[in-house]
Amino acid sequence: MTMNTKWEEQIINTQNQVSGLLAEAAEISGHLEALIRQAEVTKMSMIQVASENRVRWLERNRGLTAIAANEQYQRIGWGLGLASAIIGGIVSKDPILALKTGMSGFDGLVREMGHRRLYVDLSGRSMKIEQEDSPTKRYRVSLERFLTFIEMMRNRALSGTRLGNFQNILVEMRKIAGVK
Repeated sequence: MTMNTKWEEQIINTQNQVSGLLAEAAEISGHLEALIRQAEVTKMSMIQVASENRVRWLERNRGLTAIAANEQYQRIGWGLGLASAIIGGIVSKDPILALKTGMSGFDGLVREMGHRRLYVDLSGRSMKIEQEDSPTKRYRVSLERFLTFIEMMRNRALSGTRLGNFQNILVEMRKIAGVK
């Protein structure tokens, strides 16, 4: 073998190795991009779940306050819970399911009694869910509109847009809402 042939073989081997590495890098890059998109979508899902939990808490708190203040509501609440449990027990013949059904019926009553129109305050460094009679009005959007914003941001994340940290998401939501 001549010196040129060894160099040519070495160059061909190196090119093959580089081609293999590039193919692996492209595959890894695709997986990484999918993970990044999923992380962005997960951010929006976490914000949505936290918002929904806060809404349920506010509704239950207001509902229990209303029930505690009114004896007639107390009788209605207990009656509804008991009736739901009895009907659930008859239908399912399972005492655990009957209890869950009764509690679910009572929870629904409590939350409905506490239901109010809610707003999300986008001012400051966090998002706060507030009741209608809250004094701040500058950066508020309705809860329904806020949930629409979350869906819009989730779709952007699915299309590959990187949302950034929580503050970036908050700034973007303000832009969508038309507030500065």
